[in-house]
Amino acid sequence: MKIRKIVPPKGWGCTIAIKLCGYDNKKVNYTKDGLLIFGHAHNCTDSFCFGLICLGGLNLLGKYDKIRNKDGSYTLKVTKPSHTLKHEYAHILTPDQIHSKAWLNNLKELDGTTKRYTDDWNFWKLMDGEPE
Repeated sequence: MKIRKIVPPKGWGCTIAIKLCGYDNKKVNYTKDGLLIFGHAHNCTDSFCFGLICLGGLNLLGKYDKIRNKDGSYTLKVTKPSHTLKHEYAHILTPDQIHSKAWLNNLKELDGTTKRYTDDWNFWKLMDGEPE
């Protein structure tokens, strides 16, 4: 399926790339150390690609409507974002930070739940060191 555009959920100020990072055109799925990742967000305010979310595959978008364009390509409109997409968008809402308490609060606000996000935060505290 040839994708022309991915439309993020209404009100989200971001751009979404699938499989290849929109910054360096490298595969999203693995770090240089071979660690499997699902995606990342470009949330550094001094970067020209601030607001870009790169996901490892379409399955990480969540639910979306598929709209066929005249040229045979598709526009995907995200209707219900996945947990991974919410995780990455919370980074966009928390510029220049990694997994801080402010990031966790933004993640919680995206859909009102807390347990899974608190579990995520505890995991990322181990990965990043203690957040501020």
